[in-house]
Amino acid sequence: MRITELKKPIKKQKIKQVIVVEGKTDTNHLKKIFDVDTIETNGSAISKSTLNLIKQVAKTKGVILFLDPDYTGNLIRKKIAQHLEQFDEAFIVKDSWNTKKIGVNEASDQEIIDALNNVIKFEKIKVETISYPDYDSLDLHTYNERYKLCKKLNIPYCNHKQLFKKLNMLKISYKELKEKINEK
Repeated sequence: MRITELKKPIKKQKIKQVIVVEGKTDTNHLKKIFDVDTIETNGSAISKSTLNLIKQVAKTKGVILFLDPDYTGNLIRKKIAQHLEQFDEAFIVKDSWNTKKIGVNEASDQEIIDALNNVIKFEKIKVETISYPDYDSLDLHTYNERYKLCKKLNIPYCNHKQLFKKLNMLKISYKELKEKINEK
């Protein structure tokens, strides 16, 4: 039997913001799933001109940081975040990996879709939404307690200092945080 009719290609969903990724393989994987523009950091060797481009695009179209959940991805994330007033971020939770190499390119299409459906908005801290004494009173002193909270918030695991900072960047109040911790 011969196939005489070609199937129409499925129209890809357009993502309005520009997605910041580490390299070409990440871009290629995203473009298989979405109609999307990306900026590649070329790993941790992110140049000043690339940082400037990200800053400009963040002001006009908006950016989503979608970096690997590893040491290098965290370094790049910190470098970029220093230069932006606000940005969106997508995360693939690290405990779902079965390989040594973890990243956007190694994630399944569904994990990428899920991550981009759960984008988190970050803003530079102007006013703390939770004070350090209030944060400290929540007893997030163990790895397991912080890990559970990070998982509930759909963000990568953070140490104490990073978690406090991220909670304020996410503008989570003490009351909201207490509710999230008590959620089953």
